[in-house]
Amino acid sequence: MFMKVGKDGFFFADGSEDPCPAGDVLSRKMCRVTGMEVCQQLERVSWKKYDLMKWNCQQFCRHMFEQVPEVYTGSAATPGA
Repeated sequence: MFMKVGKDGFFFADGSEDPCPAGDVLSRKMCRVTGMEVCQQLERVSWKKYDLMKWNCQQFCRHMFEQVPEVYTGSAATPGA
C-alpha cells in the first residue's frame, strides 16, 4: 500500500509493485488491509488536531503503520531450531 498525506488530503493505493524503488521509504512491511479498514483507522484519529510536537505527519504515519499487522516477515523458521 502506498500512502500519501499532503495539501490535497489523504491518498492511498494498493498494488504489488514497489511504490518507491529508489526512494525515501523509512519503514515498510508486507500486509493485507482493505480500504474499509484504512477508513476505520482514519476515523479513530479524525478528532486529533495537528500539533507540531504531539501530532504531526510523522506521528500520524507511525500510528497508521503500527495499526496494520505484518503478514510476512521475510524470515523462514529454521528447521530443528
